[in-house]
Amino acid sequence: MWKGFILDISPLYTSVSQPLEEIYEEIVNIVVKLPIKRRVTNLEHLAIAKKNNLIFVTGDKEIIEKCRKFYNKIWSYNTLRRYYE
Repeated sequence: MWKGFILDISPLYTSVSQPLEEIYEEIVNIVVKLPIKRRVTNLEHLAIAKKNNLIFVTGDKEIIEKCRKFYNKIWSYNTLRRYYE
């Protein structure tokens, strides 16, 4: 399973460049619209995934449930595992 995952994402070549101001603007948009605990790292990664049309994988159930309104390409680790099985 993990070999397919590593081959798909090519982690040695994955790079995203995005200004911090843009990332934090997205975070502010999320927390203003959704009642959610402030999880800055997860929200940073979510903003980057959205900007670059990537799948965001997290184990945070609140992010998975609430932030799908903001961006629908959010997967749990269980979803990721099922995809590669």
